[in-house]
Amino acid sequence: MNTSHLYQEPIAGLVGLTDFTNRWQAVLDSYRDKKYRDTIINFLHYLDPGVVDKYGGADKSEFAIPHGSTIINISITDSRVRISAPFLRVPEKRVNALLRQLTEINFSVLFLSQIVLEDGNLHFRVEFPLELCEPYKLYDIFWEICVNADHYDDLFIEKFQAERIYTPKITRYSTKELEGFHEGFLSHVNEGLEYLHYFRDNRWYDMGVESGLISLMKINCIFSPKGFLSNEIGNAIGASYGKTPPAERLDNQCAFFEKLKALPLEKFADSIYRTESLISVRKHAFLPGIKTELENYFTNAEKDISSSAFMSAVIFLLYDIYSLYNRFLIPRTLEEILSGGLRAASGKDWQTAAQELFKAVSTVMQLQPSSE
Repeated sequence: MNTSHLYQEPIAGLVGLTDFTNRWQAVLDSYRDKKYRDTIINFLHYLDPGVVDKYGGADKSEFAIPHGSTIINISITDSRVRISAPFLRVPEKRVNALLRQLTEINFSVLFLSQIVLEDGNLHFRVEFPLELCEPYKLYDIFWEICVNADHYDDLFIEKFQAERIYTPKITRYSTKELEGFHEGFLSHVNEGLEYLHYFRDNRWYDMGVESGLISLMKINCIFSPKGFLSNEIGNAIGASYGKTPPAERLDNQCAFFEKLKALPLEKFADSIYRTESLISVRKHAFLPGIKTELENYFTNAEKDISSSAFMSAVIFLLYDIYSLYNRFLIPRTLEEILSGGLRAASGKDWQTAAQELFKAVSTVMQLQPSSE
């Protein structure tokens, strides 16, 4: 293996945040000035400038905003805020097993909202005094409800035969588009396998595990899978950080990539579609936090480049960028810089790739907050 991993633009295009600074400042200013109703409305405008007018009532006190497989209902009175989201209908069988798992989620996963049972239907819900609509708390509430509703519905439908309350609005790609996406998906899977076998044959197990993570996160970023495939890839990424020896984790990655390699077009297509979305699973991140996220691996890569260990430097830098992309939604200007580095390093020899990636990450590390 003499060249770096190939780059592909996400099928949905670049998704970085644009015009976010002034919108977020409006949320902070309204909360500071104790204009609490305006705080919530400005917060929704921050998430998506179109949702307030599109989904709000005449007096902007009631909202019903689609998000993936649920709909976020918001009610604002003079003294309280109520946020709820329909989740699932309880099945006739295996009810106790489902409720036990929901109890675990309420106690161990959810910190700001809860899943409640009413008349055989499950809902996410939270209610609090209007003056407690602190902006960062609002973000965490909406993220917690939206992300977990999307994550657990498919699992519980498959595992317990539960049914959706809300039918999501899905936009499917054409057959021709899906065939092209599937071909690209298999190309990245095969590439990932080649790197895994290469590192395993050389007994570079730690580097191999990181290469596997790069491929998994890259596939996630390119295709933005939903449902089954999203959960499978997410579980494989989580397992790659386990406490078992790296050689074992590398073997497990190889087995998972073989499983992906056998994924038929029809099963792949079930997970590749577009939905209306209020908030991304990737949390918003801005320059100071981004620089902190990049710093450790960037420093390691700098040391490797100075000692001509270019392959190791490439692995550090690719992991740095794709880990950032996999976990965070970042400003578009920074996304363009880093994606430019990925594009320039794509398929290049290790030295050239290391230099191009280092240049891109170095550019971000040297920016000041006003440069976002």
